[in-house]
Amino acid sequence: RLPEAPPSATREEVAAALQYNTIQYDDLISRPDVGRDDILNWSRAKAVLNDYRAAAQGYTHLLGMQGS
Repeated sequence: RLPEAPPSATREEVAAALQYNTIQYDDLISRPDVGRDDILNWSRAKAVLNDYRAAAQGYTHLLGMQGS
């Protein structure tokens, strides 16, 4: 039996995620003022926008599995 699909993002969630849409991972982590919460929010936004490869990149960074 397949698990139920997660609920779709709301309009508000998509609108918030779109604010991160133009930010590339390398640009994000190259800024000295970017912290854990910024990377987490960026990763969540990418997941909401179904950009799972980018989201995984951010989560991997947070888990310390990838160098800065």
